[in-house]
Amino acid sequence: MPGEKVVLVDDILRTGGKLAELKSLVESKGGQVVGLAVVIYQPTPQTHDFGSLPLYYLAELDATYYRDAASCDLCQKGVPIEKVWV
Repeated sequence: MPGEKVVLVDDILRTGGKLAELKSLVESKGGQVVGLAVVIYQPTPQTHDFGSLPLYYLAELDATYYRDAASCDLCQKGVPIEKVWV
């Protein structure tokens, strides 16, 4: 409804693309996004800036992202990639 206040909720925020799209949709219908909430906050260098909107999360994962093997310290040292499934 126009004027309705909305908190957007998602499972994980990495780039924030889905939340940004949803925010635009809500605002295009007259809603007012007043906050964001995610279970996991794992920002990347491309994470969307939501300005002054409050962001709530249960856990933050600190991850390092590399564009290629040449910029990875472990790759340069010859440490093999290990994929871990939980």
